[in-house]
Amino acid sequence: PPNKTTLYIALLFILIFSMKVIDNSPHSYSWWSYRAGARKNNKGWRIDYNMVSKSLGKNIKNAYLIPKAVHSDHCPVALELMV
Repeated sequence: PPNKTTLYIALLFILIFSMKVIDNSPHSYSWWSYRAGARKNNKGWRIDYNMVSKSLGKNIKNAYLIPKAVHSDHCPVALELMV
């Protein structure tokens, strides 16, 4: 299975992390532990990704998190592309 190094190489040379194109704020998380009120205090990790090829990157219309969806310890990560 791919490890972090493989992911970083893919991000540098092949893929674009779509959310960073639209929102590069440092505290936008997609996962929070159920412990110690992590979601309420926004102490999480950004571990869910939508990635696109560099050639498709110019077609990114919007990319965003939906943190109000609280049915899981993860929130949906949305990506809109122009076609």
